[in-house]
Amino acid sequence: MKVLFILILASLFALPSMAMRSDINPMGSTFGNEPELDVPGTSGSRCNSTEWADDFLNVLNEREEEHHGRVAMNSVLQGMQNEPDFCAPPLQTPAGAKLFLLALAEAFFVKESGCRPEAMNPHAPNGTAVGFGQMGVGDARNHRCTTTDGTRITTNAQLQDPENNARCVAQIMVNCASGLPNRHGNMAEQRHLNRIAGGNRGQFGVVGCFWQPVRKGTGGDGQGGRVDNQSNREQIQEVTRNFCSHAGQGTNHLMSQNLVQEDVLCLAMNNGPCRSFQMASPFNNRRPSRGGRSAL
Repeated sequence: MKVLFILILASLFALPSMAMRSDINPMGSTFGNEPELDVPGTSGSRCNSTEWADDFLNVLNEREEEHHGRVAMNSVLQGMQNEPDFCAPPLQTPAGAKLFLLALAEAFFVKESGCRPEAMNPHAPNGTAVGFGQMGVGDARNHRCTTTDGTRITTNAQLQDPENNARCVAQIMVNCASGLPNRHGNMAEQRHLNRIAGGNRGQFGVVGCFWQPVRKGTGGDGQGGRVDNQSNREQIQEVTRNFCSHAGQGTNHLMSQNLVQEDVLCLAMNNGPCRSFQMASPFNNRRPSRGGRSAL
């Protein structure tokens, strides 16, 4: 078992990835062999989100105040039901959906950039792809990504900042999960709704619409070669399934396993009560909320 475990971890560093385009927003990725955070309680590694988790969740909370954001969270929750390979047992609360997306980002950043915020790939389908999530300036513009002060992201240097990159990843996730609009603002991409990375080639859904390592089969590497997406996808799914399994045992268990910090839990609840009965509640068991807040 130890040998198998080591081989699984080693494979996380062995394969380069190249994320292909969605129908609207292309991007690409690079790879590296930088060390990433080993998380107790999982059978894989995830990128350390200490520097950017708050920024990532802040975008999800901000968008949740809008109609598209609420549609996106419901879409993620239904996506976990529809694609149990990503999350078992599926989580059933908005806070659980946000933490699932965070865990998913931490997992696929390993494939996209080797967890290196400075990573740049000039061979992406639509110009240079940058940072953890490997999106380009054009993608940031199309998805209206902003810095913490509301400034639009327009440069590679901005995307190399972990906080900005995480904000843009969260923005793209919400846009995809709510159905990517066409140029006229109409909801033209309903096939992305209620999926994580589904469809024949895994190109639909909250992450399948944009990032290649979560897709099925093989894809291009941007330089005429091919990348085995399926292996990447299965390793990412193993990490997120393990996260969901622990999340189903309650938030106290998540913290005891060092899978999430208390301040991150509070933020995922949109700053709801964090020291009440919710702290022991599983994310896959809906409970009535207090004071209008989302219960865990």
